[in-house]
Amino acid sequence: MMEEGKTAFVDFVSERCPQCTAIAPTFHELASKFSSDKIDFYAIDAEKLDDVSFEVGGITHVNIIACL
Repeated sequence: MMEEGKTAFVDFVSERCPQCTAIAPTFHELASKFSSDKIDFYAIDAEKLDDVSFEVGGITHVNIIACL
């Protein structure tokens, strides 16, 4: 769950998606470098949560969400 005042980078991924596989190492590297008390990183399996991934435009998306 997101906390007030935090920003989240959310990567919607699928094991069958070549673009997802290609971006995963970079996403995880950014997460390890920049996760903090103000920024969170999440990778969400778009096939398991297809209703959510559909709402944001499908897989291969990295969304930035600010919780104010």
